[in-house]
Amino acid sequence: IGRCGQCSKHRNAYPVVRMNFGDLKSDSVKDFRDSLALLVSDVCRSFMFLTGCNIDDMDSSFLKRCCEMTLSPLELEKSIRRLCSILGSYYGKSAIILVDEYDSCIQNIRSEDRFEEVVGALRPFMEQSFKYNENLHLGIITGIMPLAKTSMLSSFNNASVCSILERDGD
Repeated sequence: IGRCGQCSKHRNAYPVVRMNFGDLKSDSVKDFRDSLALLVSDVCRSFMFLTGCNIDDMDSSFLKRCCEMTLSPLELEKSIRRLCSILGSYYGKSAIILVDEYDSCIQNIRSEDRFEEVVGALRPFMEQSFKYNENLHLGIITGIMPLAKTSMLSSFNNASVCSILERDGD
């Protein structure tokens, strides 16, 4: 990667939002939403230094409420999109979102009803973070389940699915 000419021009050039869904709970929709709020809180905590910078008072208040886990359900759905907007305003660049283990909260669900409930709660968060996010430069989502199987991102129209078994040009 280091020898790639394209890589050096992009290295450290974008704000990055990192999320690991490995700790999201799926025992119930409430547990899922609570653990998602905690994840968003942890993500926003790393950007709290912005509250001391020249950002809008409403954006500063939003970051604080993210950290305090006091967002409404609708605000939680749109939280990463809003964070990317704040980062875009501050840095003058769109953000990169990295999601690891996107499917860990749904891979062991045995009940179809609960599966649909949890995916139904995760889908709007993912759509707001990736599909409707005008401040997104690039999004990378990793997991072991193909995205099509979860139908979580069925509304995305320009996603590329890559496998570790693929080679360039395949």
